[in-house]
Amino acid sequence: MKFQRPTGTRDWIGGDLILRGRVEKVFLDAVRRHGFETVVVPTFEDAGLFRRSVGEGTDVVEKEMFEFGGFALRPEGTAGVARAFVENALWERGLPARLAFVGPMFRNETSQLGRFREFVQASAEVFGASSPGQDAEMIMIADGILRDLHVRHVVKINTVGAPEERRDFSRALVAHFEDAGLASLCPTCRRRIAGANPFRVLDCKTEGCGGTARTTVPPLGLFIGWRSMDRHAEVVKLLVAAGVPFVEDTTLVRGLDYYDGTVFEISAAGLGAQDAVAGGGRYDRLVESLGGPPTPAVGFAIGVDRAVLSLKSMGIEGVRPRPDVVVVPLCPEAAKVAVQAAEEIRARWGVAAIDWSGRRLKNAFAEIDRLGAPWAVIVGADEASREAVQFRSMSDKSQLEVPLMDLGDVWHTASRPFERDMTGNPFPVKK
Repeated sequence: MKFQRPTGTRDWIGGDLILRGRVEKVFLDAVRRHGFETVVVPTFEDAGLFRRSVGEGTDVVEKEMFEFGGFALRPEGTAGVARAFVENALWERGLPARLAFVGPMFRNETSQLGRFREFVQASAEVFGASSPGQDAEMIMIADGILRDLHVRHVVKINTVGAPEERRDFSRALVAHFEDAGLASLCPTCRRRIAGANPFRVLDCKTEGCGGTARTTVPPLGLFIGWRSMDRHAEVVKLLVAAGVPFVEDTTLVRGLDYYDGTVFEISAAGLGAQDAVAGGGRYDRLVESLGGPPTPAVGFAIGVDRAVLSLKSMGIEGVRPRPDVVVVPLCPEAAKVAVQAAEEIRARWGVAAIDWSGRRLKNAFAEIDRLGAPWAVIVGADEASREAVQFRSMSDKSQLEVPLMDLGDVWHTASRPFERDMTGNPFPVKK
């Protein structure tokens, strides 16, 4: 019987895994430079946590959670980190608390380009900072990460205002669709209009819903008070000062209930209809709703899978790891010296693989060329008896006999003209 991976999942192999590692490394390097510490929270939580935080009426809770025995695989990361902040009383260590994590999320949804049932998010959350400067900094961090990755992207920002302002907008939205009729809305949005947060219609990707609503409904900005607008103006001013290009999208909302105030979304090239590669905003009431003290908070998440897809759409491929040196023992008597030779290379931070296949030397060289290793170390019975090896350059085919005890130094000297990329692979670029 042959088994296949479940629909909506993927095997991370070869170049794709290299790109994933690159995205995660750039993210972790960036948040570390901004003073964040990394945390790890459980892959599954009490399902009630997500109902309370994400929202009972959201698609995530209504249709997409994997639930079992009162638990749910996490569909997003902020709720779990906020729960950890409350349960571990992290405010006692001092505020603000800057927390970052990378891990898999799970949503039982229809699979399509950029939309998986198991996907990876890299998230950053700040608890205990209410300044609009913190909002702007989070947008700057997300934008900077995508710039470092060379992902072509567009930053969109908005404010959804305070709860009472959103309630006024929701009433106007309901009245608008009741007057216009609900026939143009998808079944989900018809439920949204009757639910707690009708403005989520604006986040619907169905053209007859979100697309139409953005051009026909009363602008959200009409319902935003001067305090919220002043705060938003400060965020805008700081982004302009930092040189971050952005678009103000007054129809932008986020699909999770805990957002209030600043929201933002970043779209990227090569993702089709699901083009959001990152997003976030402020959620000042989430910690208190989970039993903690009133704590302002703001965060964002980057979709690692989508970042990888965007990079690939631009022709950027991950380079598979290759060894620096392949050691070839030509006979059983050479095995001991071959192992010692490989360890000499590894002791000098080289990557050494041993070819135990027993293939003929000509075929071994062909395989080394295929792997792209710059050097080979050949050990025959004669070399083993003298505790020596043949050190061969695969580029010009030259080789010389080297005492085993000197091999590490010889290889290190030979490799110095070569640079390494972040995966540890040598590239023939002269310094």
